[in-house]
Amino acid sequence: MSSASNWDGKNGIELEHVSKSYGSVLALNDLTFEIPVGGRFALLGPNGAGKSTTLKLLIGSLRADTGFVKILGSAPESRESKALVGYLPEDALPYRMLSVRENLEYIAALRGVENVRGRTDYLLDELDLRQYENQTSGSSREGTPRSSPSPCPSSTPPRCSCSTSRSTTSTYPPRRR
Repeated sequence: MSSASNWDGKNGIELEHVSKSYGSVLALNDLTFEIPVGGRFALLGPNGAGKSTTLKLLIGSLRADTGFVKILGSAPESRESKALVGYLPEDALPYRMLSVRENLEYIAALRGVENVRGRTDYLLDELDLRQYENQTSGSSREGTPRSSPSPCPSSTPPRCSCSTSRSTTSTYPPRRR
């Protein structure tokens, strides 16, 4: 895997003339954009605008009908891209009865991360989640279901990170008493 300095000045994400349909419904029509390595961008738009479809194309869970998608020069479904991309879907918690730490460790084990405990500790500290590590992911505040953001640990720090726009809209930190 290349170091970050090898990617300086290059595009981390490229989409060129991408179209995607679901049956007769056109979700994306000739979408083209580039995001340089280190760039931060947001996909904004109303429901049905194609934001989630675009993210699913970027992580390789969907394929474009036309055009191409590249993550650091590789196809999104390639092993190289999967090792470089972290993705936080709308409902990222596999098990709401597990703690934040247990969810991270579970996902890390599924992804074949070495040193699961160490990588989990790193993410808890890096993402300022240490205070929530033993709280169950499905706990609620004032009766409202809670959806904690749960990072997806990869074997190395991701070079590209994608999250859905609604991933934290129902996140409530524990109330201070």
